[in-house]
Amino acid sequence: HIHKKAELAKYAALKQDLYIKANTPGDPVISLSGGNQQKVIVGRWLSHSPKVCMFDDPTRGVDVGSRAEIGEYIVELAKTGTAVILVSSDLNELVSLAHRIIIMRRGRLVGEVMREEFDVRQILSVSSSDSESS
Repeated sequence: HIHKKAELAKYAALKQDLYIKANTPGDPVISLSGGNQQKVIVGRWLSHSPKVCMFDDPTRGVDVGSRAEIGEYIVELAKTGTAVILVSSDLNELVSLAHRIIIMRRGRLVGEVMREEFDVRQILSVSSSDSESS
């Protein structure tokens, strides 16, 4: 049973929190920009108040403004106590959002760097070095 009033309130809150640009709650998601589509998907999951969220390249293919908004929301989510796991191919995104970066290669942990030790060159070096024999 869907409570329309509660759903509309949830929509309004998520639209404001995630800066979703949609005209009405009935707008098809496919009619929105790529960044707004991403934010709707994030909003759907977050409306269930998860204890752990895993984001896999959450800003891939979105405009600069949406990237910043999604990043801000991820940081705020972590501040509320939700555990956030961020998988990203964008090192700058990791450096700006993470408090710890774990580097894996071929399914194995090869490095871990805490925020106060973030050094892009070192992270790149660890992630690309091939100390394992094939």
